[in-house]
This record gives sequence, structure tokens and C-alpha cells, in this order.
Amino acid sequence: MGSNPSVSLLNNLTQNITFYCPIIIIIIGTIGCFCNFITFSSIKLRKNSCSLYFLGAAIFDLLTLDFGMLTRLLADHFGYILYQQSEVYCKIRQYLVTVLPAIATCFIVLAAMDRYMSTSSRITYRSLATIKYAKRIVPFSLIICSLSYVHYVIFVDLRPTCILQGGAYGFFTVVFSIVWTSLIPNLLMLGFGFGTQRNIRMTRRRVVPINIQQRRVQRTETQLIKVS
Repeated sequence: MGSNPSVSLLNNLTQNITFYCPIIIIIIGTIGCFCNFITFSSIKLRKNSCSLYFLGAAIFDLLTLDFGMLTRLLADHFGYILYQQSEVYCKIRQYLVTVLPAIATCFIVLAAMDRYMSTSSRITYRSLATIKYAKRIVPFSLIICSLSYVHYVIFVDLRPTCILQGGAYGFFTVVFSIVWTSLIPNLLMLGFGFGTQRNIRMTRRRVVPINIQQRRVQRTETQLIKVS
């Protein structure tokens, strides 16, 4: 009996945290996404390919935040149990809460790739870091990313709650999430980040000798003028 007040207090605290924290995250995250919209859609950045990728990431981050967390909040605290009653909604929600953040991550990877190509010494790479090619890369990436998560629609079902199938597919889902959703995007961003840093260093090394040579030429010309 003496432990009941403590248990009740802990349950109330947990319920308040799970109720108010998502609301705060949704509000702050939505404000942040709209700030990104304003920034990356400004006149000065509209023709920048990297800004287009960041704008796409902000859009899908907003969709992930408002749809995923809002439906979860409604289900946990407002008795919204449609995902336990409708198989169609179950499949659609499971697909969207999985593919939307993956697409947002894809856009971040594209932004990192764009910075790598824009700092490359090769003209071919730099020509790809333009708004013209970005508008072609975006729909292609959306199609690839969307199709790669279609299996969530096929293998999710009411059992009786909305869950994925187990067994071999359950193992595949774990491997897929680790490799395709987490490992590959992070490795690509890391690789492009180091590649961009290397390109910047090489550019600085090429610029410095030229400046030194120009200074020597200027000194020589100054000495010749004084002598004459």
C-alpha cells in the first residue's frame, strides 16, 4: 500500500511526458520547417541546387512530424484506433511513417553530394551541381526511394493490431532498416563530407602558389621600375 502513491505519481508523470512532449516537438518542429521554407525559397537561393534539396528535406520533415507524431498522439491519448480497425489505413500509415523520413534523409544525402560536386575540380562534376540537373535528380530519387519501401504496404496487416509479418520477413525488415535506411545514407553523407573537405583543401593549395607567384612578379616589376 505504501508504494501505491509512488506508482501513481510515476504513471501520471509518464502520461504527462508522453502527452506534452510530442505536442511541444510538433509545434517547435513545424515552426522550424516553415523557417526553412522561407530561407530556402528566397529569391537569392531559388536558383541554387543545394537549396532545392534542403527545401525538399524540410517539406518531408514537416510531413513526417505532423502526420507521424500527430496520429500517434491521437492513438495514445484520444482513443483514435482507426489503425486497429481499417486494414487500408494500417497499410497506408505504416508506409508513410517509414518512407517520409527516408525521403527527407535522401534529400540531405543529395545536398551533401551537391556540395561535393560543386567543389570538385572536374568540370563534369561541377556541371551536375546546377538547378537544371537538380530538377531531374529529385523526381528520380523520389521514385527510387518510394518504390524501395513498397514492401511495407504488402506485408503489414492487422494481427489483430497493425504490425509487420514476422519470420523471414521480420529478419529482412531488420536488415533492411539497418543497411538501407541507416547505414548507407550515413556512409554516403560521411563520404561526401570528407570529399568536399578534400576538394576545398586542394583548391586552396592551387590558389596559394599562384598568389605567391603573382607577388614575386609584382616585386620584380617594382624593382625594374625603380632601376629604370
